Amino acid sequence: MRKTKAVKEAHIKKWEMSGLSQADYCRKNGIPSGSFRGWLAAWRKEQEVEKTPEPRFVEIKTDMILEEAPHASTAEGIVIRLKTGSAIEIPVSAPSHVIELILSTCLA
Repeated sequence: MRKTKAVKEAHIKKWEMSGLSQADYCRKNGIPSGSFRGWLAAWRKEQEVEKTPEPRFVEIKTDMILEEAPHASTAEGIVIRLKTGSAIEIPVSAPSHVIELILSTCLA
């Protein structure tokens, strides 16, 4: 009979608290050790996904833009280098209204 996700997680937490090796915990609880290893791997992978930070947007103020360096233009698009060392690259394929909005915000 298949175990539910909640049951698997409960076993993982009990094993962590038990201080037993995986093999000993599995023997005491009648769980095939291969199955338990699979549960643990899936659970750890899920935990890593949950820890992945969401991308965030950062407000760019016009005083952050290097004044002494000209803005680079490449065959792929426009690159704006900021005083912080970061750069904004706008691809040529970006719609013109998006390019205008970014440039007007950065260069205002």
